[in-house]
Amino acid sequence: NAFPAAPAGLGGYEDPSTLQALVVEQLPEWPRARQLCELYLEQAPWFFGAITRRQLLEELLPLFYGEALDLQYQDASPASSQDSDGSPQPTLPLSRSAFTQSSTGKATAHELALLLVVFCFGALTDPGSPPAPDNAEASRFYQLTRAAINLEPVLDRPPSVATVQTLSLMGIYQGLVADENSIE
Repeated sequence: NAFPAAPAGLGGYEDPSTLQALVVEQLPEWPRARQLCELYLEQAPWFFGAITRRQLLEELLPLFYGEALDLQYQDASPASSQDSDGSPQPTLPLSRSAFTQSSTGKATAHELALLLVVFCFGALTDPGSPPAPDNAEASRFYQLTRAAINLEPVLDRPPSVATVQTLSLMGIYQGLVADENSIE
């Protein structure tokens, strides 16, 4: 309800870093996080693909999951590049220095919000889960996205790419779950 202002008066939780830590505690365990990202990358980009595979795997996930660094080594395919004669050449995995972080050296609240909204869309595209608006997991990740996006000002400074991507995906989610768009 505080959008676009940061929340205030939360009884001892006024410090944004404390609030961000509370939201981070709600992140799913690595196996589910990876599954949600894979679902997003398999199903979502054709319709709401504001985030590229590279950005998600190389920049966003490593900010919150140490296991994501190893994902790059598994993703490297030996036949993904070819020599001039057409013979496959091994692809070298990215070095750990290829992963980026925010200018402060830690994840921003808007990067956290972006990851959470990816999880939201991953949950929406999970074939084992109910569709919107009845998908409780997607709804929970959306609420966490709202909390995270409000931890830093949205309109007080030029927005980051993560801010714009998050707000775009939040708008799409709202369009999917709104009553007037329901097929029932």
